[in-house]
Amino acid sequence: MKSGADDSDISMTPASKKMPPPAKRDWMKTAGWAKNDALYDEAVRLGQDYRRSMTVDSEHADS
Repeated sequence: MKSGADDSDISMTPASKKMPPPAKRDWMKTAGWAKNDALYDEAVRLGQDYRRSMTVDSEHADS
C-alpha cells in the first residue's frame, strides 16, 4: 500500500504569479454580530476555560 501524495496530487502556484490582496473586512459591518447570543457566549467561555487549563500554573495547582 502506497502512502502519501504522488506528483499527480500536487498543485503548485508559480512564484511569479501575483496573488490578489486579502479581502478587506469591514469591522463596522461585523461588530456586535454576536451580541446577546448565548451560544456564542458559551463558546467563548469554553475557549477561555480550555486556554486556562493549558497554562503551566494550572498544571501544578494540584500538587
